[in-house]
Amino acid sequence: REERKARYAEAQQKRAVLEVAMSQTRTNLGSLVQERQYLEAELTRMTAERRSSEDAARESGHARGEEEERVTELGAPKEEKRAVMEAVRTKLHSAESEWTGLDEKFRSGEALLAGMRESLTGKQATIEERRRRISAYEETAAGLERAVEVGRGAIEAAAVDLALKQEEIDRHLGENAAMYARLATVEEALKEKHRLEADEVARVSDLRLAAQRVEMDLEHLDSTIYQKYEIHPSETAGREESGEDDDGDLDAWEARAGEVRARMAAIGEVNLASLEEHRELAERHAFLLSQKEDLEKSLEDLAKAIQRINRTTRERFSAAFDNINRKFQEIFPKLFLGGRAYLTLLDEGNLLESGVEIVAQPPGKKLQSLNLLSGGEKALTAISLIFSIFLVKPSPFCLLDEADAPLDDANIDRFNSIVREMSSNYQFLLITHNKRTMELADVLYGITMEKPGVSKVVSVNFQS
Repeated sequence: REERKARYAEAQQKRAVLEVAMSQTRTNLGSLVQERQYLEAELTRMTAERRSSEDAARESGHARGEEEERVTELGAPKEEKRAVMEAVRTKLHSAESEWTGLDEKFRSGEALLAGMRESLTGKQATIEERRRRISAYEETAAGLERAVEVGRGAIEAAAVDLALKQEEIDRHLGENAAMYARLATVEEALKEKHRLEADEVARVSDLRLAAQRVEMDLEHLDSTIYQKYEIHPSETAGREESGEDDDGDLDAWEARAGEVRARMAAIGEVNLASLEEHRELAERHAFLLSQKEDLEKSLEDLAKAIQRINRTTRERFSAAFDNINRKFQEIFPKLFLGGRAYLTLLDEGNLLESGVEIVAQPPGKKLQSLNLLSGGEKALTAISLIFSIFLVKPSPFCLLDEADAPLDDANIDRFNSIVREMSSNYQFLLITHNKRTMELADVLYGITMEKPGVSKVVSVNFQS
């Protein structure tokens, strides 16, 4: 595509040169035609003068003859005849000389007219040749325009595809952000679940301890009854089942029963709802376990998506880094008239978090980091990197804000040269105070402030 654009621009330039030459040739041809008309008119006048001279010579001859006859007839003296003859000869000689001069001028005019005709024929042939070349260049330009249109269509299709891919990337990034947000929510829920599980486990443990305390209290109560009354609970149960009764000890039994009731009341009621609470806790625990499995699966899906995005990002970054590094190694020697420079990764094992170091070696210096270069060298190196990135990822125009400020005259010329070379394919907007850079521009906009706070724009189109 770049080659087609260059060929199209070259054809347009040649066409403009030929049109200028053809215009100049038309002007010259018009001058030649006017000169030819003038010479033809002059030749006509000279021909008329020649004829007049010939007529005058003939008349002089007739006059001479008549004069001689008249002199002879009159019988004039010899001296008068001689004087008359001399006068006639002088007049005749003058007429012959004039006729000879007119004849030479006539022949010279004919030769000049022939030369002008030959030159005019050559000019017409040149015009025809240039017309033919212009027609050929127009056909070539038309073909290049068609090729440019085809290329523009391909570029537009590629731009649409790129936009779709960018939208897909943005969508993935949005999904990634949503997944991260969901992950944070899941982690919070998981922490809450763990806290609830811990609370439930502690509660179950407390219930078990309470049940154990009740059992211990019952055992202690049985032991106390046995120690004080020497009655074992199994014996009391056996008596009740057999229906035995001792009326003599009834009052004593009632007194003992009252004491036992009082002691049991002091011990407190047994929590009969512990089993139900334990069942509810078990169901809650099973529910939280299922939630935990869902969260762990979501975490696994998120990890896979992050790995896929990181892999794609690494591949694209690696390809872009290699292309920019290659262009940087091409442009740096052009701006410095020699030397070499390259980009290197600080951590090649971690492309997504690695820094990039610029290593440069201007002509006559050793290979060193960018921080050790002078201000102008740093600026020129940065310009090389910017142009390298621009060539790998181009855009319709490039804006440079006083990029040439730290450069000296020699570096300014090289900077202007590379901008002029790239301006055939891209549009540059330069903010500068340098006169050499201003001379490079096709259109110049001057910003002045005639009044405080009021800016005025003055534009100059150098092409017009």
